[in-house]
Amino acid sequence: MRLENSIKMAGRRIIWSSPLLTVHTANGFNWLRAICRNQRNLFYTGQSSKSQDPVEHCKQFSISHIDHVVLTVENIESTVKFYTKVLGMEEIIFGKGRKALSFGNQKFNLHQRGKEFEPKAANPTPGSVDICLVTDTPISSVIAHLKSLKVEVEEGPIQRTGAQGPIMSVYFRDPDRNLIEVSNYNIDR
Repeated sequence: MRLENSIKMAGRRIIWSSPLLTVHTANGFNWLRAICRNQRNLFYTGQSSKSQDPVEHCKQFSISHIDHVVLTVENIESTVKFYTKVLGMEEIIFGKGRKALSFGNQKFNLHQRGKEFEPKAANPTPGSVDICLVTDTPISSVIAHLKSLKVEVEEGPIQRTGAQGPIMSVYFRDPDRNLIEVSNYNIDR
């Protein structure tokens, strides 16, 4: 079925057809029409739409959140002990005895170095992660907790920028030397 439509854009009559994606305009420019997420969108493509792939212009899907991250570690038991004691995560066992660390709606799946589950990262390496974890606890309280457990603070408190704005952070390392940043969005605390 061929659907033809026309609209006025910037005072010019633009005609497009679908599903053929052939486009004509009153002023000689070419426009490419693509339907993304059930909405009509027009994309200016310059002089020729023949060489343009409509899929390149369409956002096919979007990511809503992270479900889990895999940490490759030297020793699963020492990792579990650190993350449960220092960061308050919960140890969970799933599958055929696999271990993970649960927090919020996410988890860290744990792989023992040399005994990784397939598929795996191209170069699974202990100590290669640099991650920021968010807490509602004031950073001063986080630092006091770290010091009480003799966890060396590498840097902080220090203001940084998180995914949603300014954060107050503290940095330290886990047993595999991964860099752990714990942050709070309430920077006045």
